[in-house]
Formats: sequence, C-alpha cells, structure tokens
Amino acid sequence: MKVLILGTSGVHHTLVAANMILSRFQDDFTGIDRYCDVQLDRRGFPIYVGSDEEGRHIYTLGAGKEIETARKALEGLFEVFSDESRYFLITEVRIKGEIWIRLASALARVPLGNWLNRLISDLVLKRQIPLIRAQAEKIQQQMEDLMRMDYRRLRMGTG
Repeated sequence: MKVLILGTSGVHHTLVAANMILSRFQDDFTGIDRYCDVQLDRRGFPIYVGSDEEGRHIYTLGAGKEIETARKALEGLFEVFSDESRYFLITEVRIKGEIWIRLASALARVPLGNWLNRLISDLVLKRQIPLIRAQAEKIQQQMEDLMRMDYRRLRMGTG
C-alpha cells in the first residue's frame, strides 16, 4: 500500500504526521529528516518518507492552497490509471496557521530565510502537535481499515 499525505507543504506538518505514523517523531522537529526543506518541497514531487513494519510506503506532497483540488485530481488519476487503486490512500493533514507555514516557506528565499522558516514553522507546529497527532492516528486507522477490507476481499475471492 502507498499512502500520500497532502498539505499546504510537504515538508512541514505533513512530514511531522508521516513521521508520527512511522513512530519516528519524539516531540522534537530536529530529528525529522528534510523538515523545512523548502527547495525539496518546491520541486512538486511526492516525498518518500519511509515504510512501516507492514511494508506500507508513506509519502508527503505539498499542494499549496489547492489541497482539495489536488486530492480530487490525484484520486481520479489513481482510479483511471490503476487496477490496484485500493492499494493507495490519498489523504490530507490540515492545521490552524497554514498561512504562517506558507509565509515561512516564502521567506526561505531571502537571506536568513531558512532560519526564519525554521523558527516560524517550529513555533506554529509546536502548538499544533495534538491536532497533527490526531490526524496521524486517523490516517493509521484508515490504513488498517483498507488492509482489512483487502484481506476480506481476498478471502471471499473477489480481490
């Protein structure tokens, strides 16, 4: 199974949520590989974060303000182009203060911008950890539900 977590950024709150799902987050952003890497986010490609013990691959993707549009488009593409669309989960992580994350990302282009990006992002996301954790747990439940549905399909001979 592949899981794609969408957000305004692929290297801020979505990356924190992905690391929570992978049991890598220890309430400290410094241990998160590629955290606040705005140049990576600007490339526009899904960012592979890692795999869990079940072999499920977790990715993040920044979609700017158009998260809902991106989610619908990606879901539609997976339905059209993949016979195995049930092995994909496209979801999103939203936080209060996303505008501050977008501002922090934009500041990364100016001198001292990376430092400002990190400072603002840390301040915003520290307050959002409970919300991000709740969404990460919901995604984990969705992953489990999809795996159970697939297992039932296989047992009934319909998969």
